[in-house]
Amino acid sequence: MRNELSIRNRQRVRTVDLRLLRRIARWLLQEHACPQPYQLGIHLVAAPEMTRLNAQFLSHNGSTDVITFDYADSEG
Repeated sequence: MRNELSIRNRQRVRTVDLRLLRRIARWLLQEHACPQPYQLGIHLVAAPEMTRLNAQFLSHNGSTDVITFDYADSEG
C-alpha cells in the first residue's frame, strides 16, 4: 500500500482553500511521524450531514466538529 491523502469538500456553507488544507495535512503527517504507509481521508460536510453521520456511527444526537474512524489493524 502507498501513502494516500484524499480531501473532499461535500458542503457549500463555507469557502475552503483545499490546496492549503492539503498542504497543512501533508505537513502534519510528515512532522508528526505518521506511520507508513497511511491512508487519510478528510471529508468536509455541513451540519445536517454531520448530524446524520454522528447518529449512524456513534449513536449520538446532534452535530459535532469531528468524527474519526480508525481502520488500522490492531497489534497483539
